Amino acid sequence: TTTTNLPNPQQQQQQPHYMFMESLLEFPWNWSAWLDLAELCLDDPSYHEIVEEKLQPLASHYMYHFFCAHVFGENQAHDNSIAVMDKLL
Repeated sequence: TTTTNLPNPQQQQQQPHYMFMESLLEFPWNWSAWLDLAELCLDDPSYHEIVEEKLQPLASHYMYHFFCAHVFGENQAHDNSIAVMDKLL
């Protein structure tokens, strides 16, 4: 049999990226939580898909767009960052 290192749901809820996402779903104006989540995403790109899926309810919120622009900028994807900001204008 193969075992995976995937956390069970209870362990997942205790991981920092999960806590930040839960906090942001409750109060999306917390820029500090967005920055902390961005740092985790930059350190481990495997979080990108998880974050995108979990924060889907905020996909049209301007703070989510600021977050995406920030992450793109930190990843040197400046054209993508500008495109996200242009959509807000």
